[in-house]
Amino acid sequence: MVPAMRFLPALLVSIAALAAAPALAADSTVSIGDNFYDPSTSGANQNDTITWSWDGSADHTVTSNSHQIDSFHSGIKTGPGKSFKHTFKYSGRFRYFCEIHPTEMQAVVTVGTDDHVAPKLSGLKASATKVKFKVSERSVVTVKVKGSKKVVKTVGPGRHSIKFKKKLKAGRHKLSLSAKDGFGHAGKKSKRFRTH
Repeated sequence: MVPAMRFLPALLVSIAALAAAPALAADSTVSIGDNFYDPSTSGANQNDTITWSWDGSADHTVTSNSHQIDSFHSGIKTGPGKSFKHTFKYSGRFRYFCEIHPTEMQAVVTVGTDDHVAPKLSGLKASATKVKFKVSERSVVTVKVKGSKKVVKTVGPGRHSIKFKKKLKAGRHKLSLSAKDGFGHAGKKSKRFRTH
């Protein structure tokens, strides 16, 4: 056997082990100056941590937009040396802003890759007090019934039950249910039902 050939099996085993190992989480930093985030667009993988570092002298926040599948909020921080960290557990496009300068300071973190597939809703059942359903992935679910306030809730994959704000009056109703994933793809279902 040629001497170099003796090391070939060990090399192949090492390469296979590296390929099978999970990727290590990467950290990145966003600088917060006076009235800007730098960069204003960031990319990350699931389980990556982003650190926001205050470099300016004014008060600022890092606040996620509402109705996203993940949320974060730094609270008000002032001056150099302050920081805030968030680990992104879910894939999606997460918009955030400064509560003090909401029109000037807006940014986005894109986590993972968009699969371009809307969440699947199934098993839809409704009564005078709640709706039951199953959803295929983590989603922001919106429940609407005419004559009742809409309900918005973030849920994980699986079976769920969401209560209406108040019991529905007896009669015919139409329920609209939507589930929006982290990239904004929405699955929708509707159902007509009667309450007594």
